[in-house]
Amino acid sequence: MVSKQNKALTPIKHLMGSSAYCKEGQFLSIDEEYNYLKSERDLHEVGSAIISKISKLKFDQLFKMCLVFAITRLRHVTTQDCLPDILSLGYFNVNNSESSRRLCFWSAEVIPDDIEQARQWAFDYVQHMVTAEEAERFQEEIKGQFASSPAFDNSTSRYGNFMFSFALSDLLEAYQPQHCQNGEPQLRVLGTEMYTQEIAHIVVVHSPDTDLYHDLPRVETVPSTAESLPFIYRPESVQTVL
Repeated sequence: MVSKQNKALTPIKHLMGSSAYCKEGQFLSIDEEYNYLKSERDLHEVGSAIISKISKLKFDQLFKMCLVFAITRLRHVTTQDCLPDILSLGYFNVNNSESSRRLCFWSAEVIPDDIEQARQWAFDYVQHMVTAEEAERFQEEIKGQFASSPAFDNSTSRYGNFMFSFALSDLLEAYQPQHCQNGEPQLRVLGTEMYTQEIAHIVVVHSPDTDLYHDLPRVETVPSTAESLPFIYRPESVQTVL
């Protein structure tokens, strides 16, 4: 059921009607996504649009820094039509489309204080490489461009106007007794999905009793602390990606 990692991109259709390309089992960089799309023989309109947008990106080497955000919270965004069912049932329904394998999707919620700290770190990183005048300009550019993607905006979403936000530790703690009677929740790299408006790196959480995802690699982690679980996000560019 799981595609081999060396297989080419797979065209998919999201439940909400959006077309995309998917690479299972891998988190692709921007360069890798571009190369995969360019090698596709029958590229549909969405793929061509993604190639065009990636081609227009300006990657300044000064801004290619290894910035890391610890993921401690997740959010689930929904529409007014779905909200009453969630409130009345007391749980979140899974997505019933074939491509999503009946999954409930959550997004990483980056804490605003972490974004501000990363902006300051980025400025500290570049200011000693340039003149004082250039450093001042870079500081303004970092404020305007860094983390400007909608993925960092916790007040809005293209998926709906109603948001549920929980600590990742609380979600895993609730998930385990319901689905993992024989062990700990497993986290694996489901893959990369490329849309015209966003690129999604997806982690799947599943019971150790299922064999649906055993061909997928485990999620790489970093040492955890008392305040943070060992899951991280590394933005590839300070500019909005798509």
